[in-house]
Amino acid sequence: MSKEFKFMSQTEISKHIGCSRANVGQTLKRALKKMYHKTLKEKLADTPYEAFEFIANSMDLQMQEDINELYKEMPIEIKKEIAKDAKKRFM
Repeated sequence: MSKEFKFMSQTEISKHIGCSRANVGQTLKRALKKMYHKTLKEKLADTPYEAFEFIANSMDLQMQEDINELYKEMPIEIKKEIAKDAKKRFM
């Protein structure tokens, strides 16, 4: 039986591990950026939108609100790439 993943806010994480919210935010953005680029580099996804989907699926995010939270946490330049690709894909 798998445990359901619930996205935690940066504030919740910082309180849990005892560091600043800003530190959590910076670390999270760096980690997501690395995951995104590695996903594309290793050809686990072909496009920015597919890379985002791959990351969300690898985190077993099933609730739309958690997927939305993941997107909000992505670095701004990556969000732009994902949005541009999604627009081409779905328009």
